[in-house]
Amino acid sequence: MRYTKDPWIWVVTPEFAAKYCMPEAFIDPDLKGAEAVAVKIREEQDEEICGWGDRVEVCNKARSLRFEIYIKGEVKLPKENDLPYYMPAILPSVFLISNNMFDQEKVRKKNQQNPKPGVKPIFKASQVGLYLLSEDKTTIQLSEIYNESFFKDIFYGIDFMSFDSITGVVKKSKISDQTNLGLVIAFRPVNDKIPYAQQRKLGDFEHVVYLPNQFARKVSELDSHAGDDIQELAKRALGLRKN
Repeated sequence: MRYTKDPWIWVVTPEFAAKYCMPEAFIDPDLKGAEAVAVKIREEQDEEICGWGDRVEVCNKARSLRFEIYIKGEVKLPKENDLPYYMPAILPSVFLISNNMFDQEKVRKKNQQNPKPGVKPIFKASQVGLYLLSEDKTTIQLSEIYNESFFKDIFYGIDFMSFDSITGVVKKSKISDQTNLGLVIAFRPVNDKIPYAQQRKLGDFEHVVYLPNQFARKVSELDSHAGDDIQELAKRALGLRKN
């Protein structure tokens, strides 16, 4: 297998690495709950906001932390809809057809009531989150992560799913300097009643992906440098710095 220079950061189990000829540097036996996890910063390519400070040349793209997870199909995940795939229709140009939010809302409700194949979500909104593990007993939610796609049995017996998170959550929580950083990706029950902001026991979750410390620190470093540089953007908007 040929590997190109790619912004993805990987962690895989020894078994997954052996089966798919993954580099030894990706292997960490402390990965639990998934066969492989990849993460990178995804920059929004469909929409760029320009006009900051009334300067048409000052533009900015939103960024997100993209997690792609490979889990054995035999694992019973708490799915709202147990379907073979999910890939929501993203139609950026549709917002240029009409500025009438009422019309757009009618279209959205129509699609919800009679969803097209592949558009019906696998997980409920806000059902999956990135959590800080504390003393192996309770977890603090750092961010909700939103399901962007799901494909059942993408490899032999392996399901694929991708999630997006806002950036900067690690920096705001001031945990990036922790030596033993415990991060987990956890799936709440479909009809979960526990408030999102409340600390939770691991037993409250239906499934947990434990990210090894070394990989968690890479996620932390990536996230801490991913957010928008507001001061830099302000200087450009005010004409204090050239693009």
